[in-house]
Amino acid sequence: MVVPTTRELTLERALSRVRDSFVVVARAGDYELLDAEPWPTPADLGEAGRRVALLAACHPESLGDASFCADHQVRYPCMSGAMANGIGSVEIVEAMGRAGMLGIFGAAGLPIAKTEAAIDRLSRALNDTTPYGFNLIHSPQRTRERGRRHRPVPPPWRTPGRGVGVS
Repeated sequence: MVVPTTRELTLERALSRVRDSFVVVARAGDYELLDAEPWPTPADLGEAGRRVALLAACHPESLGDASFCADHQVRYPCMSGAMANGIGSVEIVEAMGRAGMLGIFGAAGLPIAKTEAAIDRLSRALNDTTPYGFNLIHSPQRTRERGRRHRPVPPPWRTPGRGVGVS
C-alpha cells in the first residue's frame, strides 16, 4: 500500500501506524512510504523509485525501562507530570490510567476540597488495579485555612534550644 505523497499526509499516516514498518522510497523528487511487509518488489517501486531507508516499527510498550512498568503495574513506561493547580487534571489522570500509563494529579496549590473531590472521583472512576498518584505539597508558610494564617514553623536546626547538631 502506498501512503499519500504529500509530506503532511505521509507523516500523519506514518505516526498513526507506529507499529508498522515502512520502506522510504525516493520518487520524482519526493518521498513515499510503502508497507515493508511484504517487502516491496521492483514493480512496487516503479521505474523511477529507489529504496532509501527502512522505517522500523516502534512498539511504545518497548520504550523506556521495563522495570518502570513492573514497579508501577502499567503497560507503557510513560507518566504524566503532576503540574500544580490541577493542570495535571483528573481527566488526564483517568485517560492515562485507562490507556495503561501512570497519571499524576497536580494537587499543589489547590484548596483541600478540590483535592478531596479529585481523590473521590479518581477512586470511583479507576479500579483498584489502575495506578495513579497525587503530588501533595505542604507549604505551611503559604497556607490559609478557615480565614486564619498559619505561622511557619521554623526547622529544628534554626530553633534556639531545640537545634539538631550538624557536624
